[in-house]
Amino acid sequence: SKKIARLQLWTEINNLVDLQKGVSLCLLSAEAGDVSVQLGLGINPDHIIGVDIDKHAVAAAQYKFPDVNCTNTDVEKIADKYSSKLSAVHLDFCACMTRELLNKVANISDMIPDPGVISCAFLAAREQGYLRDEIMGASNKHCNTSFGARATVLAHQLALGSKHSKILIPHKFFYYT
Repeated sequence: SKKIARLQLWTEINNLVDLQKGVSLCLLSAEAGDVSVQLGLGINPDHIIGVDIDKHAVAAAQYKFPDVNCTNTDVEKIADKYSSKLSAVHLDFCACMTRELLNKVANISDMIPDPGVISCAFLAAREQGYLRDEIMGASNKHCNTSFGARATVLAHQLALGSKHSKILIPHKFFYYT
């Protein structure tokens, strides 16, 4: 079901912004699933940048997709480098939501010119400390699901951490188990 969610996500992003006109940035992993889906949608490999801090993941992704720019660095550094060309960024962290990752999302969102899209994915139910309390509070006050509570916390962090004067609250969510 992750492959279906990934396809839905990139199809929606491509409907919002033309991925052939800008650059899309995604986190890699050795499987490079987001790269695979974009190529399957017909996106030119010159318009895709994959990044990972794990050099082995980058090497595996580059081997699978030699025409795609796969880079071993922090995603914020590469987002800053290509900021004027970014049309979409997808951050599938494969980690639970943390304040550090939320700040990273907010920082990168400031680098994307309008119109642009940022999306992100987190593992659920492993948050700790203050952020866990914040999610539980959002769940009790604003939402009837933990999924909605995480979205509320993310939207709140973007509103606080972003320099943009206008923040669009997510309107679609794709989730899988």
